[in-house]
Amino acid sequence: AGDTPEAQATPIKEAKTTLAFYGATPNYAFQFDDLGHHGLRDQLRDSLKTNDSARSQALITDEILDQFAIVARWDDVADRMIERYKGIASRLVIYLTSPGQDVDARTFERWAEVARAVRQAG
Repeated sequence: AGDTPEAQATPIKEAKTTLAFYGATPNYAFQFDDLGHHGLRDQLRDSLKTNDSARSQALITDEILDQFAIVARWDDVADRMIERYKGIASRLVIYLTSPGQDVDARTFERWAEVARAVRQAG
């Protein structure tokens, strides 16, 4: 989430890095194949082995990112989550907002607002 491309840049980088890491493992790689991204696991694995994080992030295109994550302005995040997951998921995890991250109080409050809106949409 972020209201400008600059505000979204770091979370996008973190999401692409996370997807690249999981995508390099056999237990998760099938999801890329199921979505038509055949061979991506091997490319990600090679990038991981050589510690080439820039290549790993580049392999996770915006199209792939959109299949696994929601990138939106703050005012649109809850609506996008509801649209994507209503009737499909009974619980969502906002993965990149773990307590261990250095996130300011306002950002946590914004995520709390998103959570309340999603919960109310039930």
